[in-house]
Amino acid sequence: MSRKLLYYPEPVLRRKADEIEEVDEEVLELVEEMKKVLDQNSGLGLAAPQVGESRSLILVVDPDKPYDDPMVLINPEITMKSDEEVTSEEGCLCFPELYLDVKRANEIKVKAHVIENGELKEKTFESEKMLSRIMQHEIDHLNGILIIDHISATKMEMIKGKLKEIARKKNG
Repeated sequence: MSRKLLYYPEPVLRRKADEIEEVDEEVLELVEEMKKVLDQNSGLGLAAPQVGESRSLILVVDPDKPYDDPMVLINPEITMKSDEEVTSEEGCLCFPELYLDVKRANEIKVKAHVIENGELKEKTFESEKMLSRIMQHEIDHLNGILIIDHISATKMEMIKGKLKEIARKKNG
């Protein structure tokens, strides 16, 4: 099955993703398909809902590591956010050519499962700056939260035309 990137306003992007209980062939195939989609779109992260799967799985590219080896996090959960927040421009593969200023915690801790020898192992990750931002962005996707949910009503009004254009172009 060849999965493709979905665009706003696909309904699956607004759904809370289901937890993954075990690593089976279906999950392993999903990971491989997501890696292809991430690579084809030159993204820094990808959540399963972005390819139509309401499953709690994200891929995250650590800016300090090789691009072709994204982290695979299953059932990720933010367990700590620093008080220090930073506003920075963010894009999203589901919103081509749209960049918005989003405020996020500068440092976070994430508890997630990783696949080791075909089994799920729980690990805790500490991240800051760009990696922290990517993780928060992708975990938002698992909760049905999009970058447009982080902006003011005024800013939303300003980009309505752009959102309609994305929906028309990408979803027919």
